Amino acid sequence: MKATRSVKGLIPALLLLLSTTSEAVEVKLEFLPQDAMPKMGGYRPQKAPTFALQPASISQTPPDIADAEFGEIKLGTADSQRTFAFVIDRPESDKPRLFVDSNANGDLTDDPPAIWAIRRYTQQDGSVSVQTSGSFMLDLNWGEETAKAQISAYRFDSKDPKRPHNVLLYYTNYARVGSVTLGDKAIPALLADDDCKGDFSASTSSFRLDINGDGKFSFQGERFFVKNAFNIGGTTYEISGLTPSGSSFQVVKSSRTVAESKPQVVLTAGQQAPPFEAATLAGEKISLPGSYKGKVVLLDFWATWCGPCIGELPNVIAAYEKHHASGLEILGISLDSESSKEKLPAFIQEKHIQWPQVCDGLGWKAAVGQLYNVHSIPATFLIDGDSGKVIAAGIRGAALEPAIAKALTEKAR
Repeated sequence: MKATRSVKGLIPALLLLLSTTSEAVEVKLEFLPQDAMPKMGGYRPQKAPTFALQPASISQTPPDIADAEFGEIKLGTADSQRTFAFVIDRPESDKPRLFVDSNANGDLTDDPPAIWAIRRYTQQDGSVSVQTSGSFMLDLNWGEETAKAQISAYRFDSKDPKRPHNVLLYYTNYARVGSVTLGDKAIPALLADDDCKGDFSASTSSFRLDINGDGKFSFQGERFFVKNAFNIGGTTYEISGLTPSGSSFQVVKSSRTVAESKPQVVLTAGQQAPPFEAATLAGEKISLPGSYKGKVVLLDFWATWCGPCIGELPNVIAAYEKHHASGLEILGISLDSESSKEKLPAFIQEKHIQWPQVCDGLGWKAAVGQLYNVHSIPATFLIDGDSGKVIAAGIRGAALEPAIAKALTEKAR
């Protein structure tokens, strides 16, 4: 299959060739240049340190730069790596700016503008936290193949001692998407450059398969690193011929043997919530649904290191304060690791979190998280404490409080 000379952002579509005379499945996935992170179900932020001194990779900056921080993002394979320099101008002002050398030519005056906006969050103690975030496009180059790819980025409040400073956090917002037929089943597929290396063939890249057909790619059982073998339907496969651009490759039967990847449980409204017993941070033994007879309980999966979870806290706190007296209980399931678990009590006190927390220190492998197939956070499940059935899943933001109010009203009838 010939490589395309230029990869453009077309509407994702299935491009699949299956040879009937060979066991190799020839796959070509469409390049999705932006807004791919929601399809991936999460991201793995990378760090680009910032400095006061301008690096040699920058030959020209905008004329009105003042009080700037400089940094570099390097993407590509070892023999074709490109340096994309950036400038964060006036980072402590009300109007910070981000300039990125999107074409890697050293000139920051001939690039498309980056999106960079400031957001303020009011904490429970009345203090205001500031976060800046946005995105920009980079010109990726794989020899004769090129693509414009979106990178998303953010920075925490420099006054927050618990957050990394002097750094730009960035992550992949592009992917390749389509479908592949294994056995007699067409399975939605996604190829992700998880560590934002600009190289789909890197060992940290992953091949995702929506085995259970729920429209998502679970981190458990549906994500396979491109160098590893995987078993679907009892047959072990591996990827062959994968190049840095990811434009085409083969899925072939493997000589290796690995366990079969089983479709994960997908919890939706009306299904029975998996029961469990656990100990809270306070040492209280708790069970679901047994501890919540006559109540409606919100299982809230989160972590102290999760920015979106922290942003969601005001909504959860407001819902608890409004409906706790009417029968709402919340059980927090923290996905903090053993090292960050130590910070939980102080964090809970600082944020005025009033409901119990469960944390076994296993991070993404937390027992309750595995039981509920949680692969991205924040994640929520609203459960009836009597029947043990899921009332709603994935409610957050403006939808959280009305869903709780409706559940309590129906339960009171």
